[in-house]
Amino acid sequence: MAAKGRATRGRDDGKRGTFGLAISIAKRPKNRAHLVFDDVRRVGTTNPAQWATDTFFTSVEFNLEDLVDDRLETEDYVTIGIAVVARLGAQHKARSRRTD
Repeated sequence: MAAKGRATRGRDDGKRGTFGLAISIAKRPKNRAHLVFDDVRRVGTTNPAQWATDTFFTSVEFNLEDLVDDRLETEDYVTIGIAVVARLGAQHKARSRRTD
């Protein structure tokens, strides 16, 4: 078991949720990068998982070199992490209400 908030390495059990986020970098002019967050849903049940875009969630723009070279401000990483966890939590709550 991992300590709270710590990533673990090990064998991938192949299990995935039904909904999630896809995060991509869209290059912009003047060495800018648009970090785009899309809601995705799993297509089928076979592994490896296949995903389809469901809806656009949000985006944020950074300097491309800062983003890919891991030179963002601590607050930027915190904001990204909060956005990811909050959105996944909201997806989970919305799906749970539908199945209750």
